[in-house]
Amino acid sequence: MKSIFTIIFLFIASSFYAQEKEMSPQIEWGFVVGLSYGQLAGVASPSDTAMAFFNSVETQAVVGVHAGIAVTFPINSKWEFEPQFVANMLGPRVVYERKNGRLETFRVQPLRIDLPLHIHYKNGKENAGLSVGIKPLFGLSELGNSRPGLLEYDVMGDIGVRRKLHMGVGSYWLEILFSSSLLNIASPNDNVYDEWFSELRRQEITLRLHFM
Repeated sequence: MKSIFTIIFLFIASSFYAQEKEMSPQIEWGFVVGLSYGQLAGVASPSDTAMAFFNSVETQAVVGVHAGIAVTFPINSKWEFEPQFVANMLGPRVVYERKNGRLETFRVQPLRIDLPLHIHYKNGKENAGLSVGIKPLFGLSELGNSRPGLLEYDVMGDIGVRRKLHMGVGSYWLEILFSSSLLNIASPNDNVYDEWFSELRRQEITLRLHFM
């Protein structure tokens, strides 16, 4: 009789364990792809040297693509931590007008590596949520024609909303993020191109798909 009760007890316990394991969140990884619209927001305070060479210096917004990988670590049923590795081709333009009227256009770090660290909150149905985090990034200016004097690194703050959608047999997250630099990336030196702005910060809006 004891053996029968023991077998029944083990069977019930194993059933609960299997159900709990099935319901518990699992670590996932996937891909992120998207578009970003961004510009440099600057505070102009040109030096006398810069004004001797240029009539004006302007920043222009551009659209760039990005792609990368992400790993999601569940904290509980509502919260997740997600580090990412993303290659980003968003390089805002800076246009210089010389005294003779000639225009010179340069891209600021046209290729960079982003390392977002995001916290996601999901509602009870898990089909919508919020994202917040920071995004260290590193410019690869040797692959482009960005001017010296700008910091080759930055840290941006990210905040956005996301919604889970279903497509065929799979599902994905649609995410909209607003990002802004936490650092002043203007680093003036002896180059006159860098003596026009006392402050430069990235501002970006991102639309991305997150396949898990």
